[in-house]
Amino acid sequence: MATRTYEIVVLGATGFTGVYIVEAVAQFLPTDLKWAIAGRSEQKLSTLLSQTIKPVNPDRADPAIETCTLDYQELDVLTKKTKVLINAIGPYHIYSEPVVKACAENGTHYIDCTGEVPWVRRMLLKYDETAKKSGAIIIPESGFESAVSDLLVWQTVSEIRTALNANTTDVIASLHNLDSRVISGGTLSTILTLFSSFPLSEIQQSFTQWSLAPEPGKPLPRPTLWTLLTGLSTIPGLGQLTTSVTGQTNAAIVHRSASLLSYGPNFTFEEKLRPRSTLFGILTHYFFILASLLILLPPLRLLLSKLVYAPGSGPARKEKDTDSVEYRAIGHADDGSSSSSQKRVFARLTNQGNMYKFTGTLLAVGAAVLAREVESSAAERRRGLCTPAMLGDAFVQGMRKTGMSLEASVLDDDE
Repeated sequence: MATRTYEIVVLGATGFTGVYIVEAVAQFLPTDLKWAIAGRSEQKLSTLLSQTIKPVNPDRADPAIETCTLDYQELDVLTKKTKVLINAIGPYHIYSEPVVKACAENGTHYIDCTGEVPWVRRMLLKYDETAKKSGAIIIPESGFESAVSDLLVWQTVSEIRTALNANTTDVIASLHNLDSRVISGGTLSTILTLFSSFPLSEIQQSFTQWSLAPEPGKPLPRPTLWTLLTGLSTIPGLGQLTTSVTGQTNAAIVHRSASLLSYGPNFTFEEKLRPRSTLFGILTHYFFILASLLILLPPLRLLLSKLVYAPGSGPARKEKDTDSVEYRAIGHADDGSSSSSQKRVFARLTNQGNMYKFTGTLLAVGAAVLAREVESSAAERRRGLCTPAMLGDAFVQGMRKTGMSLEASVLDDDE
């Protein structure tokens, strides 16, 4: 690693999400960072450097420009030059296996912002052992999906360990507020092509709670008939909640963290959404079910693909600058008491501003930890396919410096 040319390379730097990543690197990471931007077009990369990166921080040394396609031989050369590669090329299940393979074989740390759990599971089965042998740390799902939930739960579990000297049983997270109504072409393309690329049985298996964990753990509690029919449940400290569209995606990563970081033998996690009203909560639940069924139909996927943003494009920045997100969580201490008297921890994560910039910042900060501070993390001790939470306090502290808030505290018995 010490002899490599770069600390960080951003691959796919000129794409919709890639631009946000390089802006975050320029704005938040150390000015002495040795980094490069990479992609197919040298002209586009040069334009990105002059029109986007330089205005963010004119005093920063320019990144190098590396032209690289997704040909494995070119990726092999590129990944040998850098300690960390940020991959912004999606849909990942279509384009990015050669990137993971090159990193795993060359001992290059890797981070991305996919939410494609079936693809992540395939990469785990194919390249985890290879990465362990080479020393590579592979961390997928490190953008809004699923780093936010993973860090929220990590903070909750850490508070229970520190303040209550206990393992954790169940953690329930609530997407309490998301003021962001538009998504990029890459995200939409991923959703539509995922169901064409994987057998339904593999998709179903991938979205079970322990699908990415080395061993299955405790199953989730059986939902009540009311919850089955309406999607609604009421959680003390969080209020009335309903089905979350991203819940299963994030749960797969959180349960892998729980297994690798030993949250406790009785740990389970669920993520839900706080609805504006009871009716909205019921409608959200059934919309999710209906959309999941309809997207299985190839003619409908074809129609939707013609109506959405093209991959690499997305909403104008002015549509996103007023974004905000708030997650809340309640975690219970596994302290030997009855469920009604268990000590509880409340955690809250907030971020203001563009959600795509938030994803770019998460990737940039995560990559900086991998490049300079990973020696103190659980990911360093394990290697292979890891999770955002395994970067631990260095990741959380780095994100706090960019404006993200994440705090946890023990609740009084009457709260």
